[in-house]
Amino acid sequence: MNTHWISLIHFLNLAWFLPVAVVFGVFSITRMIVEDTLFDRQRNWFFDRFPHEGYTTKAIPKRGKYNTVSNGYHLVTKGTYLGKLVSCPWCAGFWVSVAAVAALLWFPVLTTLVLFVSSLRMAYGLLG
Repeated sequence: MNTHWISLIHFLNLAWFLPVAVVFGVFSITRMIVEDTLFDRQRNWFFDRFPHEGYTTKAIPKRGKYNTVSNGYHLVTKGTYLGKLVSCPWCAGFWVSVAAVAALLWFPVLTTLVLFVSSLRMAYGLLG
């Protein structure tokens, strides 16, 4: 099935389409994980369990070292490795890229569709 998909792209002279969809799609998914408000609840749940350095929370962090600051908030001074991986755009972008390439190898049509929709979201965000 992979050879049919690749030959179809070359037949339609859309060889530029896949790299552009991958780049903008990975950028969009990485931004959604690290910064966008869509996943704030899930991200805060994750950071309560695996805080990154500089994370401020009202609950006492389960891992890492923290200092209590004003009004009962806790500032994490030494976070966890997993928290850093999710809060860092470069780190999260690398792992999203690895997942996108692996998904392209196993499910090329579905992955291209998902990355294309994500790249349209990113194009709208950049232009709008």
